[in-house]
This record gives sequence, structure tokens and C-alpha cells, in this order.
Amino acid sequence: MPGEPNNGIQVNLDLTKPITVFIEKAANAAGIIYEPIRIKRKAKAEAEATITTIKAEMRSANIRQRAIKRLEIEEIKKQQNMEQILTKAVPQVKANSDPSKIDD
Repeated sequence: MPGEPNNGIQVNLDLTKPITVFIEKAANAAGIIYEPIRIKRKAKAEAEATITTIKAEMRSANIRQRAIKRLEIEEIKKQQNMEQILTKAVPQVKANSDPSKIDD
């Protein structure tokens, strides 16, 4: 443009479109080259996430199994205690006992 400093840079307007197309094609080529790498990285990340989920589920299942076993053992002990109490209490019940005075 007249009156503006040139700064030594000359732009050939006839090359603007070819340069733009070249840059777009180069960017597309870079994307094509990177795509398999991206797919592999994504697959690896998904596999690691699946493994982490499975490990957490296994830990949870183990904890659940131990809790169930503990509760089973506790209930067996309670049942044995109740049966021992009944074994000792039943002979003490008299025919003339007042049911309203029997303690729970």
C-alpha cells in the first residue's frame, strides 16, 4: 500500500490460496499420521481403567464375603447362646408359673 512501511516483507497475493491449501493438507497429513497413535493411547487408557474397575470390584466382593462370613459366625454364636439359655430355663418353668412375670 502506498505510504505504509514495507519492512522488507513482500507478499505475493497470487500464492495466498496455494499456501493455505498446502498448510491445510499438511495439517491433515499430520492428523492421519497421529491417528493410530491416538487410537492406541485411548485403547490403553480404557484397558487400564477397566483393570482398575475390576480390581476395585474384586476388593469389594472380598470385603462383602468376609462381612457375610463374620455375620454368619456372630449369628451362630447368638443362636447357640439362646439355645443354651433355653436348655437351662425350660426345666425351671413350673406348671403354675405366671406367664406375665416371665422376663424376656
